[in-house]
Amino acid sequence: MIKIFEMFQIPFMQRALVLSMVTGAFLSFLGVYVVLRRIVFVGICLSQISACGFAFGFLIGFDSQITSFAFVLLGILFFSFIKRMERLPQESITGMIYALFAALSLLFVAKSAGAEASILNILSGDILTITEKQVYMTAGVIFLAAFFHYLFYRKFLFISFDPETAVSTGINVKLYEFLFYFILGTVISFAIRSAGVLLTFGYLAAPASLALLFRERMKDVFLFAVLTGLSATLIGLVLSFFWDLPSGTTIVALMGIAWFAGYIFKR
Repeated sequence: MIKIFEMFQIPFMQRALVLSMVTGAFLSFLGVYVVLRRIVFVGICLSQISACGFAFGFLIGFDSQITSFAFVLLGILFFSFIKRMERLPQESITGMIYALFAALSLLFVAKSAGAEASILNILSGDILTITEKQVYMTAGVIFLAAFFHYLFYRKFLFISFDPETAVSTGINVKLYEFLFYFILGTVISFAIRSAGVLLTFGYLAAPASLALLFRERMKDVFLFAVLTGLSATLIGLVLSFFWDLPSGTTIVALMGIAWFAGYIFKR
């Protein structure tokens, strides 16, 4: 216990702890919507679109955070207004979009001198190397996103579970769909800059999936998901420090093992 306390006296571990806790908590919360609405692949697709935006920024020599957000905004517009086609389900469209932007990312990296290391870091994530500026920026965006989500919490739940009734009661479903995807995409865009695509997607999928195995009331599901993300983050950081493992990958592995163990237990 003393060694763990001493570990978090190190500045880079303090930054990693603060950022991963804030990011993990809010992404785990949003993950409940993502899983229940069956748009998990939209989450990983937006993550890939954001990574492609970073690669494009390196290619043209522009601020990669701005290009990443611009790419995500286009993805948000697409997914918030997409309609299920009669013979082409949304999963197929999402898969094609993911494949397209994954291919574009590789092409942009291939033509960008010296971008390989930066893009690889974004894809895999290394929260131990983040800067203080990244902590403030990402945490600020997440707190702002959480505030707006709090304002429209009931409407987001309504359009997620009963969009037809929401329309009949006069709620502008398309507007709130766009707001939901805007919050999701914005948080993803800033999160992958420090946490990486793998960890960002892990937070969106694993804690919510585990929570839905053990809880039924929505408030309990949200709370369980957030606590799962926070627990995996703390344990993962400790293990990665003492065992010299990649931090983001360790956290995702823990969440995956927890989900698998929970699923076996429930069966």
